[in-house]
Amino acid sequence: SCFEEFFKRYHKLLQSGSYVIVRQAQRLLGEVMHQSDFKEVRQRYVRNHKFLKIHMDFFRNSSIIVQCEAFHIFKIFVAAPARSPAVTCMLRRNKDRLVDFLQTFHGKGHEDNNFMSDLHVVINLLYELG
Repeated sequence: SCFEEFFKRYHKLLQSGSYVIVRQAQRLLGEVMHQSDFKEVRQRYVRNHKFLKIHMDFFRNSSIIVQCEAFHIFKIFVAAPARSPAVTCMLRRNKDRLVDFLQTFHGKGHEDNNFMSDLHVVINLLYELG
């Protein structure tokens, strides 16, 4: 389908290794995923555990900005009301490491109240996974 083909190519951009391309591709994806017009795309996207893994891997990136952009996409996976079993399993399996990372995460916007609020919500949602 068009969805699979589009994101196959888009993820190649995300995994290109070029800082500028990765950062801009992340930012664009984050903006699109937060738009209500793309609700169906967002719902389908966050049900794929392979897509989640791509964004979780960015938490290991040396760039704080890349980590922060990854967080803005990652939080959509965590907050999704109808996660797939595979996504829930991946979050549950990595919960302790994710919480440890997020509790010490000082990304861009650390002083931003919205950022801090989102961070706390995501941490609490991860704890609720059991």
